[in-house]
Amino acid sequence: MARRPRAETGASRSREAAHFQIKEVPTWTHTEEVALRLTQEELLLTHSALCDYRARLGNLMGQMAGMGLSTEEAQTLSNRLGAIAARLRSLMNADTERKTHMKYIAYGSNMVKAQMAFRCPGAKLIGTGYLPNHRLEFYLHATVERSRARDARVPVAVWEIDETDEQSLDRYEGFPNYYVKRRRRVVLSDGSEIKGMVYIMRLIRLHPPTAGYYQGIRDAYKRLGFRDDIARVLEPALFRSRARSGFQIR
Repeated sequence: MARRPRAETGASRSREAAHFQIKEVPTWTHTEEVALRLTQEELLLTHSALCDYRARLGNLMGQMAGMGLSTEEAQTLSNRLGAIAARLRSLMNADTERKTHMKYIAYGSNMVKAQMAFRCPGAKLIGTGYLPNHRLEFYLHATVERSRARDARVPVAVWEIDETDEQSLDRYEGFPNYYVKRRRRVVLSDGSEIKGMVYIMRLIRLHPPTAGYYQGIRDAYKRLGFRDDIARVLEPALFRSRARSGFQIR
C-alpha cells in the first residue's frame, strides 16, 4: 500500500528549515544531501515543499562561484543540479494545473534566463522593452525608482508567470519586507504597451552590488539586445551606488 504524505506540523517545518539552513560556503556534501532527499521523498512532497526545494537549488546554483571547485567538479555539480531541476519541473507540472497567468517585469538578475529557469520553471519570456519614467539603482541589489528625466527608462524582460511562480519569486525577493509589488506600464520592443507586476525595493542598503551580481545583469543586457544601455543605464547606476554608504528603511 502506498504511503500517504504526513501532514506537516510547525515542529516538522522548523526541523526542515533548520536542516537546509546553510551557515557557511556550500560544499559538494550539501548539494548531494539535497539531491538524495529529493530522490527519496519526491513522491511525498507537497507542492509547497517543491517550491522550497526549487528555491534552495537556485541559491546553490547562484553560489557555485564561491565553492572553490575545480572545473571538473563545477561541471559535474552543474549537470547534477540541472538534472534535479528537470525533475522538479516534471513533478510540478504533474502536481498542479496551471491557473492564473500574469506578466512579470524583470529589470535585475531575473533577466537572466538560467536563473529564472530555476526559480520559475513555468515562466515564459514573452518580450523585452523599457520601463519608462524610471531609473535603475543599486542598493546592494537592483531596484527601480521613478524619474522625471526626459530619457529615463530601464531595460526589462517581460515574463509570463503563474501563481506558483509568483509565490516562488515572493520568497526570493523577500516580499513584503525587502521588496513590495507594484503594477507598471512597459513599452515593448515592437512599440506596444502592456502592464505587469514589478518588485520595488523597500528595505534600502546603501551598498554597491557584488561583482558577480552586477556581471550577471550586464551579461543579460548583452544577450537581450540592450548593449547600448550598459553605458547609459547600468554603469551610471553602479557609479551612484559606489558613492553611497549606510542603511535606511523607506
